[in-house]
Amino acid sequence: MLTIEKMLNWNDNTIAEVSKGLAVLTLATAMHGLSSEQSSRLLQTHTHAQKRTIDDLFKTNSPSPAEISAAFLKIIEEARAMMLDGRLRAEKFAPELIISENIEELLAQAAVPLPPAVTSERSIPTAQPAAKAINSAELLQKKIRDLVQENERLRAEVQELREKLRRQSAA
Repeated sequence: MLTIEKMLNWNDNTIAEVSKGLAVLTLATAMHGLSSEQSSRLLQTHTHAQKRTIDDLFKTNSPSPAEISAAFLKIIEEARAMMLDGRLRAEKFAPELIISENIEELLAQAAVPLPPAVTSERSIPTAQPAAKAINSAELLQKKIRDLVQENERLRAEVQELREKLRRQSAA
């Protein structure tokens, strides 16, 4: 998941690439939710005139928390769009964002049967968090299985539709 905090931990060049494409009002609004250090990193490649304009907007506006969140979302959307169209390569600055092509196989291999959950109400208090963790892990594994099944169903449906389209175009 991409957040503004994660983005501000990227290298300076990447942050500069993202911030260049943003509107000055968006930057000024976002600065209300950032520290001065984070703001300066976001504005590092802007000209003095642009920085002055952004600073003036920052001083004259007092956005609501919703407006600040919307500005953060615009920044994240810009970064995602740049990654999608290839202007930014996540593997160079944030390899943890890359999802490998064989993620389903890796998840299936990682699925390990869990021990039965602790069900006794007389268990010692320290066992309760462990039981909750096991139940959470079981729920996550079930969700993964459901998603894998849904993905397989959708793949089969896409294959079927491709075959129909191929037959119709051949006719």
